[in-house]
Amino acid sequence: MNLAWSVPTGSPTSYKVFRGTASGGPYTQIATATTNSYADNALAGGTYYYVVQACNAAGCSANSTQASGTISGGVSIPSVPTGLTATASGTQINLSWTASTGAPTSYSLQRAPASTGPWTGLATISAPTTSFTDPNLANGTYFYRVAATNTAGTSAYSTTASATVSVLPAASISPSLVSFGNVVVGQTNLLTQTVQIQNSSTANLTTIVVNAPSGPAGADYSNSQDGCTGATLTPLQSCQFVVSFTPSTTGTRSASIVITSNDPTSPDTVTLTGVGTATVTVSPTSINFGNQYVNKPSAPTTVTFNNTSGVTVTFTSVSLATGTQFALSSNTCTGTLANGNACTVNVTFTPTSAGLKTDTLSFAFTGAAGSPQTVALQGKGQKHGVMRVGAFANWRYDGTEIIKTVLRPWRREEYAEVKI
Repeated sequence: MNLAWSVPTGSPTSYKVFRGTASGGPYTQIATATTNSYADNALAGGTYYYVVQACNAAGCSANSTQASGTISGGVSIPSVPTGLTATASGTQINLSWTASTGAPTSYSLQRAPASTGPWTGLATISAPTTSFTDPNLANGTYFYRVAATNTAGTSAYSTTASATVSVLPAASISPSLVSFGNVVVGQTNLLTQTVQIQNSSTANLTTIVVNAPSGPAGADYSNSQDGCTGATLTPLQSCQFVVSFTPSTTGTRSASIVITSNDPTSPDTVTLTGVGTATVTVSPTSINFGNQYVNKPSAPTTVTFNNTSGVTVTFTSVSLATGTQFALSSNTCTGTLANGNACTVNVTFTPTSAGLKTDTLSFAFTGAAGSPQTVALQGKGQKHGVMRVGAFANWRYDGTEIIKTVLRPWRREEYAEVKI
């Protein structure tokens, strides 16, 4: 039952509303209103009688003239929803209220930028649900009110509730730990690492600065291709920069990159770690056997493998690429080799024909960087020459291989052919 009356003189501050079920009373106070209207909801079918008293600091007036109304069909307008609350969570506001009496079938939500409006429809929620989430809100304060509806009509709106969305910029760094593993001292890790900064909030991320690496081994790291410093990232936008590692000495090398922005939790830190390792070496790295007679093996040449890597290496193979002209006459580079130790391989050259011959000696291993280590091999096959030695009768044999002798006195030919 919707009630309304004229504002009397005397500056009333409130009104007492009374209801009775018979004309002339008796009346029972059902509400105190602060405006000159009131909705009496959740009434059963029947006729109701009302009077109002106006009140101020001096007291209350006599009863007004009586007014009455009849509810037919046993259905009345629902009561005004109570207990409306609004709670901000990130970019959304969660609303809830107490269910109205009078069998409501739905609730109508309104939203406004101020407590006085202007009000706009937000949603209609089917009963008995008494909650709603208002999503994807920009920063600001929002006001809400709710009314209940059934076939008899719609109640007055509830008292207002408000909540403030205050979303702050948020920088999400990935990865926050960059590990380069083992890198040979003085060599740049070819597998550079990319770091991404993403704005994971609904507010712009600004004043981004990616500082130079710092810390105990800051000079061993560098950042480049910086697309972040000075950038403004809109919601969910990202930028990247690249980090590389060139260890100056052996051992674990630690540093960090500090990133600042308008994120309230700034600064953010990217931790950098890598291990500088010394490499293994072979000596010499190339061998030239020079000229060598066909099918005659050369003297062996020694190749030394030095393990200065800081860790134990395990040989998986020591081999020649082809092995047809060169051979390993001895090999102590087998199994494992502790740091600081050395092993040797002896190589010989036996050309099977004339001409330049090449091959590659390869040391394959695990446990340290630099596998495989290789040695370039080359040599030239040379055919045997033939020299005629005259005055055969006076020639002294000194062990040189004699190919043939010629003795033709009638032609005054007397010589021997020897291989040289």
